Amino acid sequence: MSEAAFVIPQDLWERGTFISKRHYRKRIERVDKRVFPHPLTAENFEPLDPYSVLQSLFCRYLPERGRTVRILDIGAGPWTTINKTHPAMVIMIDPIDALADHYNKLLDKNGILVPVPTVQMFAKDIVHKYDENTFHIVHLGNALDRMVDPMDIIDKAIVVTKPGGHIIIVGYENEVVRRRLKNGNQYGMHNWNLYIGDENCLFLQLKDGPVKNLTTTIRDRTEQVAHRLFSDRRDKKRMEVVFCKN
Repeated sequence: MSEAAFVIPQDLWERGTFISKRHYRKRIERVDKRVFPHPLTAENFEPLDPYSVLQSLFCRYLPERGRTVRILDIGAGPWTTINKTHPAMVIMIDPIDALADHYNKLLDKNGILVPVPTVQMFAKDIVHKYDENTFHIVHLGNALDRMVDPMDIIDKAIVVTKPGGHIIIVGYENEVVRRRLKNGNQYGMHNWNLYIGDENCLFLQLKDGPVKNLTTTIRDRTEQVAHRLFSDRRDKKRMEVVFCKN
């Protein structure tokens, strides 16, 4: 399989951004009040709370030494969902998103304050913005399945992660399949299926096309140290897979 076969066209990705923009516009402007509280404030919506305590998923992978922890949140959306404080460490989060400028305008228009604003940046550009070995944790939450070239993003995430640091991938299992059943051909930015397969490895599939074992592909630079498959409150299958950089 050629590497070119494992990349989606940029214009296909751009056409799909309308679904993400519509999704967050409904929630920010309160067109759809089924999911988030109204109005969005630090008191009723945890991502807006500057004093929220770091979740256990990230606490498990904090460094043993030092008091400052740097976390890169790739594809953070309008607000990073990573909580902001820890009793013994200073948490520094860099949230980035390719649609951040659009989201930030919506937030400003609706008077919503985000404690750590998302910065406009394509994931492929992180190696130009950050030095090698910068972050203790790199997080891709519901993000890898939306990338033009997910393997390139993983490679670059490894570069900016410190040795002994962790890359945490969180997402829904087989999101393309799920969206096809729900929405027909409206995939939005979701063009990749992620799933945990043989030997608990993480697999990446381009819609119904080629499949790549991500775990074995990056085994020379990382070790897969954890995986978990579980159902969320809407009974959707979610997974967490964690890699440690050698």
